[in-house]
Amino acid sequence: MQQLVSELTAIVGPGGVLTEKSDLDFYGKDSCKEYAANPSAIVLPTTREQVRDIVLACRKHKTALVPSGGRTGYSGGATAQNREIVLSLSKMNRIKGINLQNQTITVEAGVTTEAIQQAARAKSLYYPVDFASRGSSQIGGNVATNAGGVRVIRYGSTREWVLGLEVVTGSGEILELNGELYKNATGYDLRSLFIGSEGTLGIITAVTLKLTQIPPPSTLGLLAFDTTERATEILTKMRLEGFTVSLIEYFEANALRLVLSHIGARRPFQADYSSYLLLECETPRADEVERFTERLARLVEDDKIKDVIVAQSEAQRLELMALRERISETLAKVSLPHKNDISVSLDQVAPFILEFKSEFCTKFPGVTVVIFGHIGDGNLHINSLKPESLSLEQFKKLTSDIDKLTFELVRAHRGSISAEHGVGILKRDYLSYSRSAVEVEFMREIKRSFDPGLIMNPGKIFLAD
Repeated sequence: MQQLVSELTAIVGPGGVLTEKSDLDFYGKDSCKEYAANPSAIVLPTTREQVRDIVLACRKHKTALVPSGGRTGYSGGATAQNREIVLSLSKMNRIKGINLQNQTITVEAGVTTEAIQQAARAKSLYYPVDFASRGSSQIGGNVATNAGGVRVIRYGSTREWVLGLEVVTGSGEILELNGELYKNATGYDLRSLFIGSEGTLGIITAVTLKLTQIPPPSTLGLLAFDTTERATEILTKMRLEGFTVSLIEYFEANALRLVLSHIGARRPFQADYSSYLLLECETPRADEVERFTERLARLVEDDKIKDVIVAQSEAQRLELMALRERISETLAKVSLPHKNDISVSLDQVAPFILEFKSEFCTKFPGVTVVIFGHIGDGNLHINSLKPESLSLEQFKKLTSDIDKLTFELVRAHRGSISAEHGVGILKRDYLSYSRSAVEVEFMREIKRSFDPGLIMNPGKIFLAD
């Protein structure tokens, strides 16, 4: 290892390799609290050629590499447990350029989501993939996990916006995949293999993204419900009536109570309700704002929803959005959450939630479960909070039973065990609940083709051998 660290230092310079414990702890894991960081060293390249040379050095020394971005994921996908080298893309954070004619932006992998959004806005364009961690999540990690966020219902996930990739494979090859082409019918789309690959095939060093027009003004409402079924029916109603829904986010009463207490915000409604939706629709004209507001008022009159608030200003819109966007932050402060990030088809969302909560309450009566998520695309975040009465070790044993219940129900509802944070370590042993044995073996063969030394992020998604 000492020889490898010397070679890495020669590649990136003296300040580009970190071995202090504080740096190992900081860069060695993602936001998943269930695995400890245990890397050998952190290396911070500044060019794709340095990334290539790092990969070749690690391959020569048969030492594993863990790619690291903003480390905002919750599945352990960027956690180094076994003395691996962590390759951080943080210093590869240059915006290479915006092509106005093509409506594209090309950036290095360490650029944050928010920086991309701001650069696009400065040119009167728009990058629509968005989430609460926009200020710290990096585009390389977004691509590697096919991140979704709050506007998937309107714009799709990261995959839909990636035109081209620059990658360094596990064998040390630099590949430039697809460039800025919108159409390319020349065989296998290798670019797509790296989207969602969680760093197991190679390291994404640069990305070319599509941009679009800045959307028209929109109007946001907070809707209160007494049943989950009523909440999940709203999207269909609004779409059938011609509304362009750009955001629809679900959370339950216990999530709202925790957030209000954590951030010191005022209660949105006088009464308490079982579940809530943030619903945003595009309203480019004044008459459409009025139509949106009147439609929600009629839903209250018809007892389809119990109460509603329509944001009257940007400040109020941000206040309402904070009730959803600050849930994860709140849970991390008030407890140790065990997180699952699943998806089912839209028609299965309500049946899944009801069945899950019924079985969960029966089998785990002392554990609080907080459910929220992007209900419009069937993506639910399920958070089981550690009771104070349980030790960390006891809770970890309990979470394996929670996972089994969760993923068995996901399988029964023909869903996915991971919607947007990846499989990582956390869900690796349950991959068969969403993928067949034949599919997993094909994935292993693909990994061996790109990463013959099996050094790239080993132990994530599946065991390669």
